[in-house]
Amino acid sequence: MVDNPFLERARAVAAAEIRAEFHERGSARVVVEDLAMTINQWRHLARTVGRDLGRPIRTIQTGGELHALLQDWPRDDREAALHGAALRRAVNAAGLHPARDSE
Repeated sequence: MVDNPFLERARAVAAAEIRAEFHERGSARVVVEDLAMTINQWRHLARTVGRDLGRPIRTIQTGGELHALLQDWPRDDREAALHGAALRRAVNAAGLHPARDSE
């Protein structure tokens, strides 16, 4: 089956975005109404990116969003540091714990 150039470009852009989000957050997210492909195509693409990285993926849909999650995140020190920093930002943003000057 030959796809049209627009869909091939959309897949390439989406795969690059998914890969970058996996690298920085351990998950990728997209608003369904912003998709240039079907929900199932995006989910398949996310699983393909995960397979290319050698990582297990879970995809879910919540409301109007799709999420792809690395199931083994965090798996190394770099990812643990990114994860910890994200948790601290979330706690600080929620006002649950005052920010420390050393961070």
